[in-house]
Amino acid sequence: MKIKRYFAPDIRRAIRMVREEQGPEAVILSNRQIEGGVEIVAAIDYDERLLSNEDVTSKTSDHTSDNASKGESGTRPRGVGAYARLKQEQGDKREWQAQLSDDTHWVQDPALVEMRREIKDLRSLLECQMSGLAWGDLERRQPLHARLVRSLMGLGLGAEISRELVREIPLDMAFDQAWLKVIAILVKRIAVTDDDILTQGGVVALLGATGVGKTTTIAKLAARYTLRHGKNSVALISTDNFRVGAHEQLRIYGRILGAPVLVATSPPELQDAIGSQLDKGLILIDTAGFAPLDERIKEQRSLFRVANSPIRHYLVLSATTQIQGVHQAVRQYQGLEFSGTILTKLDEAGSMGPVLSTVIDHHLPVAYVSTGQKVPEDIAPARASNLANHCVSIAQGKHQLPDDEAIEMAYGSMVVTSNV
Repeated sequence: MKIKRYFAPDIRRAIRMVREEQGPEAVILSNRQIEGGVEIVAAIDYDERLLSNEDVTSKTSDHTSDNASKGESGTRPRGVGAYARLKQEQGDKREWQAQLSDDTHWVQDPALVEMRREIKDLRSLLECQMSGLAWGDLERRQPLHARLVRSLMGLGLGAEISRELVREIPLDMAFDQAWLKVIAILVKRIAVTDDDILTQGGVVALLGATGVGKTTTIAKLAARYTLRHGKNSVALISTDNFRVGAHEQLRIYGRILGAPVLVATSPPELQDAIGSQLDKGLILIDTAGFAPLDERIKEQRSLFRVANSPIRHYLVLSATTQIQGVHQAVRQYQGLEFSGTILTKLDEAGSMGPVLSTVIDHHLPVAYVSTGQKVPEDIAPARASNLANHCVSIAQGKHQLPDDEAIEMAYGSMVVTSNV
């Protein structure tokens, strides 16, 4: 194997140097920017003829033993020499790899990169064509199901959820009856927790993205629990040390409710804070909100993983978030087990479909819904029938169904992906 470093002012000149010296068969192992230009490491692979199979090795070893017994130690068989050279080259390769710096950026051959790009473009083109075919086939073979899917996607539900809901509908049923039946199926798919926080109490942490209303929701729950169980029954803990004024907002609510407010920014502090308030029926933990790609989410997840207490986690989702954003909000806390979700800002939502699709997809029961800023009035235990009816009423108020192209792309992409 021939390995060599090349230095040039730019990448084009460096690649030209490699091809002129090592030929078109050379492989670029790495490239990186250095002072004054770029550095490329290229290689020509070893000759595969040097590899000896087991039969050759066994034969040469027998021949070697015969020669050794005859005193012909000065003659070395060709197979053994090739094997020794190969071992030496492999040792050189390992030594070279050990010397490479940690910041080396490994890349593929430019031809392979271009080929992958072309294949990706071709697949996208085929998916677009198959999307229209899939939707057209459904309209032709099962017109009732196609009409129901269109109506369900008009509620904001995802294509996959919509297809699952209509599978149980007989093809010869009248549309009005089928629509009532499919909404009844939707109600069954929405799981709820039956007011568990205010009934069971315990240690509860609310997590979610920035601006979904976690602190206000904690105030509503604390006020409702105090009204139901009396004073000195609630404690509040804040782990939000990133947002300016976060602790103060919670302290204002605590003073109004007569509830202690503690701050914890590490697992030991959180453990101590919970331990000091175990006489309370309900301990509510407020957390910082982050964007989906914020690295500090890892710290937050580790805070609750390390904390050695029976904390029940609830994900707070805003009904105003688009479907991709809602899915991201769930995925960013992957690894934490959620006891349920709390849906906020239902009064501001233009569609309930995205959040309902998400809780169904991820099998998350809905605990409470929030419909405004008033404490404690604007919160209520979730009811599946109410959520489905609210979803339908919002869509009816808009008097708008998705166009054919949008349905073709969404439904067809779902069918193509599920068949891959």
